[in-house]
Amino acid sequence: MKSRLMRWRIWFALGLVGVVSSFSTQADLLVNGGFEDPVVVGPYEHRNGNELPGWTLFSTFKGTVHFDTTYDPVSEGSQAVQIEVPGDWISQTFSTETGKVYTVSFDLSAYSVYGGPNRGLTPCNPYCDSILGVTVGPIYAEIAGSSASYVTNTLQFTADAVETTVRFENLYPGDSWGNYPHVDNVTVTVVTLLPGALEDLVAKVVDMNLQQGISNALDAKLDAAIRALDDMNEANDLVVVNALEAFIQSVEAQRDKHLTSAQADELVADAQAIIDELTNP
Repeated sequence: MKSRLMRWRIWFALGLVGVVSSFSTQADLLVNGGFEDPVVVGPYEHRNGNELPGWTLFSTFKGTVHFDTTYDPVSEGSQAVQIEVPGDWISQTFSTETGKVYTVSFDLSAYSVYGGPNRGLTPCNPYCDSILGVTVGPIYAEIAGSSASYVTNTLQFTADAVETTVRFENLYPGDSWGNYPHVDNVTVTVVTLLPGALEDLVAKVVDMNLQQGISNALDAKLDAAIRALDDMNEANDLVVVNALEAFIQSVEAQRDKHLTSAQADELVADAQAIIDELTNP
């Protein structure tokens, strides 16, 4: 039994990235992060104020350029935005929970035809670049893009308020070479640490070195939870919860028998924390 649980522990250590990717992809907290609404009367339209649902727009020129694939490539779907001139920005405010960790992800490129100082008309040779200032809660970053292709960028932040704003700004000084950032596929998701927490729970059972029969009883419950996680299907959250509730019942049945009260308290608390994370993301 101990060797089997140790194999699980090694499996989690090696497979953690893939599993975290599945379970950290919760519901997107942003509205219209793919800029698919409203439909562009191509190849582009200028948007201002609140004309792009979910977003607040600021521009010193004609507005944020909302474009489709007949104007320039997009990363996903059929539309994206161009932050027109230096100092222009777009932003969106969304609900967060203080102390929780979130990931903002976005795809960045640049206008592929021309660039230059101000609204320059110098052809890209062979590519143009862009610089995007990204602010999200307490985090700030400056990220370079290129018209060669879209690149996915991610930033992680810990919320320090019940509302957080993500803002993207064209940073190029007006009198130097620059180009228009193209932004697409913006998402914000809450980060969960379920696989690591379950790995820790497995390790604790291993370290308690319980009798084989007791270990087998706990084994079956953790095995069901692990299999549900391994399926990479968020619909299996209920299966994980049920398995962990059964695990708790098995632990309680062994309290002051084959488990000390302190051991039982620790295992129950860890299992309940995972259940709470699943049921109250």
